[in-house]
Amino acid sequence: MERKQEIQLLNDILKCINKYESKTLIDLLHLLNEDNFFKTITATLDKLSLLNRNTKKIKTGNNNSELKNPIKFLDTLVEIGRYDKEKADILTELYYKIKQKEILVSLREMKNFVLDSGLPPLKTTSREKAIIPFLKILLTLNIDDLKNKIEKIYNNSTKQDRSLKGWSDIILKNDSNE
Repeated sequence: MERKQEIQLLNDILKCINKYESKTLIDLLHLLNEDNFFKTITATLDKLSLLNRNTKKIKTGNNNSELKNPIKFLDTLVEIGRYDKEKADILTELYYKIKQKEILVSLREMKNFVLDSGLPPLKTTSREKAIIPFLKILLTLNIDDLKNKIEKIYNNSTKQDRSLKGWSDIILKNDSNE
């Protein structure tokens, strides 16, 4: 019974297979036969295990909610940078831009982006607590998908300039149209 967890995982996978149609299974088989698939999945699992080992949970306040320690997460990105520097650099820059509210300025924007991108939903109730889980989701993507998602974030943020300058431009533009 040393392999009980592995057997349970396989059982869970088989249960998931029953939920999807045969076309999805055929697409999965084609994906499994690709040369780079196992390298990609192995790298992703390695990153996730590293992230889970290095991320420390901190109890906050009187409630039992937990917040991931951002310093430990950034340390994890440094570790990832040793073998995937480009991804680590992108995620580090994204972390600071989100923290400084240059992009994804509200929890609603962050959740909408995740849903629109087909990523797993965020289950937090505050923007601050959503940052690390959001970046963890992006960490699992390959570099091309990550770049595409980041580009969408930057494109959406330039359209929604909520700064004082952005609002005054809107007001002055409307005044000049009248």
